[in-house]
Parts: sequence; structure tokens; C-alpha cells
Amino acid sequence: MVQAITRYRSCPLWARVITHFGRMVNRPYLHAVREMSCTVLQYRGIGHFFCHSALFLFLLGAEIAHAQINPDDTFVEELHLTLQESIEIALEQNVTLLNSRLDREIGKLNYQEEEKTFDPKFSVNLNPSVNRSEGNVDLDAGITFKLPTGSTARVSLNANKNITANDSGTDTYSVTFIQPLLKGAGFVQGTDTLRLARQREITDILGFRDTIASVIDSVVRAYHSLIQSNMSVQISEGALERARKQSNVTKALIKAGRTAQLELTRSQSTITQSEIALLEAKNSRNTNSSRLSDLLNLPNDIRLVPKEGSFDELSEEDIGGLVDLEASTRQALDNSTALRTAVFRVENAEIGRLNAKNNLLPNLDFDTTVTRNDAVGKTTHTAKLTLSMPLIDPDRKSKFIGIERAENELVKARRNLEAQRESIRRKVRNSVYNVERRHQDIQLSREARELAEKNLAIEQAKFEQGLSSSFQVASSQDDLLRAQNAEINAVIAYRDAKLTLHQDMGITLDVWGIEVEEISP
Repeated sequence: MVQAITRYRSCPLWARVITHFGRMVNRPYLHAVREMSCTVLQYRGIGHFFCHSALFLFLLGAEIAHAQINPDDTFVEELHLTLQESIEIALEQNVTLLNSRLDREIGKLNYQEEEKTFDPKFSVNLNPSVNRSEGNVDLDAGITFKLPTGSTARVSLNANKNITANDSGTDTYSVTFIQPLLKGAGFVQGTDTLRLARQREITDILGFRDTIASVIDSVVRAYHSLIQSNMSVQISEGALERARKQSNVTKALIKAGRTAQLELTRSQSTITQSEIALLEAKNSRNTNSSRLSDLLNLPNDIRLVPKEGSFDELSEEDIGGLVDLEASTRQALDNSTALRTAVFRVENAEIGRLNAKNNLLPNLDFDTTVTRNDAVGKTTHTAKLTLSMPLIDPDRKSKFIGIERAENELVKARRNLEAQRESIRRKVRNSVYNVERRHQDIQLSREARELAEKNLAIEQAKFEQGLSSSFQVASSQDDLLRAQNAEINAVIAYRDAKLTLHQDMGITLDVWGIEVEEISP
């Protein structure tokens, strides 16, 4: 005891401070600093002093940061979720999806109103009148139909009753049919409103499906990132444990006189770096947990923990085999919302050109009426053609310009359609190649990790025999840590590459078994 006290008092003041702080904090590497602080006196020269002082201050700063910051203190509880459970929660609670559902309901109502274009319209007018001599009631009721050919039909009843003269009066029935023959004639012009409404309905459904697919894609990627950071924490904990074991081995060798005291410096530095890396990994894990919580609309004080935390769960079926490029491209072309929208633009441009040309025609209407008068017991038939055209049309030049503009719009729409097809083919091809390349990265990263494990074992064995140094062991530990993280990154990159391919093919909902409103034929 007396020798220890004497040795302690012989240390400089700065070494005593660090020694005292090490006793309070009780960190392994500060105990090492306490041991080394007294042995530093045997080295002479200002260079050695500053070198070791910098190391001590670095270790001290790392301890203070560790003592003040604990990333897990911001969470009050943990929630363990599988990927499927995360998707189900997102489908029920994601804010973007909730708002999209409301927009979809409005879209349905709008389309239902547009579908009523050809429904019969009923009208009734009742006009009673009374004076000193008599009282009359006029009734005018009718049904009006709009037909897909652009024509209009009306069935009407007109009754006039004298309520003071034994209900005497007249009843007239009529059927009127008006059909345009030139301007505004035909199914294209007659159903234009309904066609546009149908296109909007299809686009709304596809957009809603894309929104769901996008949310699912974001949730899956966030879950993958959470797995990645969770595995990084486990790897960092393993690296810290290896560093501590190596430090114990170094101490034992120093005690046995088989290695120099300075070998402990590198070991303790590796422990400090491992603790810092663990702290960063935990911060990353908590950040990814908060990101996933936002997507699931969960409180941010709950730390989410993935149940699917092992990459050994990847089956050979999941990571093996080539992707059929031709079949993938065909599915992408069939399911693409952007391509369907481009097709609609071509259809609208073609109809816009027809309408522009039709706008040059004069108005020629065929009008026929059948009338029945019960008072005289007579039925009359009338038919007529009505031609209306301006002798001088001040808008004729602008109408020709409209035709030219419509022609140009059609050319651009067709070009954009072909460009969209080529863009889809290119995206799918790149995604397929990316999936296959990421699959190769998994195999290579696993081989690299296995070699790093073997190399570390060799270096540790050589160190115990005095054939290696703590620097070489620490370097091998760093190589293993990088290889382990590289394997994680490769697996996550492969999974995310498959997500991108599913998005490009438009099969995200099918992959996850999500049933959404279908497009009626």
C-alpha cells in the first residue's frame, strides 16, 4: 500500500486528475490510463509528454461524451414489429393514405355525377290561377333525354283545366326529337363529357393505387434501414467485446513479461473507438426508428424494434436466380400509370383534332315533333331541317389555327407516348441489372467477411505467440467490422433494389397481397 501511495504521489498533477476521474467513472479504459499515467515518467522528452497527453485527453473526452449522452433515454418503451405488421399499421394510420382516401371518395362522387349525363331529367310546372269568374290550373310536365349521338328527346304533357266548369279544358301530349347532322353530331361529340369523366376516374384509381404502393415502399425501406442499423448495433457491440477481450489478453501478456507495456495503448484506443462507434450506431438506430414511426403515425417516444433482425433468414429463393427481363418489361408496360395517362393524352388529342375540324361545320339540325290534342282528337306530325351558318365568320381564321394546334398536340402526344414506353423499358432494364449486381455483391461481401474473420483469428493467435502486434490485431478487427457492415449494406441494397424493380413493374401491391379498388371494364 505504501509503495502504491508513493508511486501515485510521484506522478504529475495531470496524471493524478485523470486517475481520480477514472476511479469515479469506473470505465475500463480509464483504469488503463491510471496505470499508464505513472509509467509515462520513465520516458524523457517533451514529445513523449505531449503525445501521451493528447491520448489521455482523447480518452477523457470520449468518456465525458459517453457519460452525458445515452440515445436510448429518449424512448419510454419498445414495440417489436414484423415487416407485415408495419405495413398493416401504415395502411390504417399513415397520414398520406388517410388524406388520399378522402380525395378518392370525392373522386367517386364526381364520377357518379358525370355518369348521370344521359339519365332522364324530369320537370313539372304547376300554375293555378283564380279570378271572379273562373279558376284555371295549367300543368306542364316533361322528361328530357340526352342521347349519345348528340341528340335530345323530350316527352311532354300540357294540360289546362277549368276547375269551375266541370273540369273542362284541354290536354296536349307531344314528343320532340332533335338531332344535329353536322356540327356536334356523332358519338364522339355526344359522349365527350362522359369519356373525360371516365378517364379521370381511371386516373384517380391508378393514382390511389400508386399512393398506396409508394407508402408501402417507403415503409419497407424504412424497416430495412431499421434492420440495418439494429444489426450495426449488434456488430458494434461484438467489436467492443472483442476489443475488451483483446485488452485482457494484452494485460495478461504484459503481466507475464511477454510484451511491452505500450501494447496496451493500442488496445485501449480500440476500445474507445468501439464505444464511439457503438454510440453512433445506436443514434442511427433511433433515427431510423423515428423515421418508421412517422410513416406509421406512431408516437416518437416508442422505439421500434424489428422482429426480422437476422440476415440468415434470407432464403436462397429470395436471393437466387435471374430476373426475366422480357416478362418484367411486359408487366411494367401493362401496369404503368404514366403510360396509361400518356395513352389518354393521345386519345384526347385525336378527339381534339376531330372537334377542331367539326367546329368549322355549319349547324344543321333535324327536328321532328308528334303532338296529340285530346280536345279535338287530332294528332299532328311535323319535321324540319334547320340550317344555321354565318355569311361572314370573323372566327374562321382562329378556327383553322385551332386545327393546326390540335394537329401539333396530337404529334407531341404520340411522341411522348413512345418516349414513355422507352423510358419504362429503360428503367426496368436498369432495375433488373441492378438486382442481379446486388445479388453478386452479397456473395462477394460474405466471402470478404469470412476471410476477415479468419484473418483476425490468425492475427490474435500470432499476437499471443509474440509474432504480431496490437496494431495489427486492431487493424484486423477494423477490417472485420468493415466487412460485417459491408455485408449488411449489400443485403439491404439487394432488398431495396428488388423494391425498386417491383415499383417499376407496378406489382408492389400484388407482392404484398394488398387488394385495392379495381378498374371496371
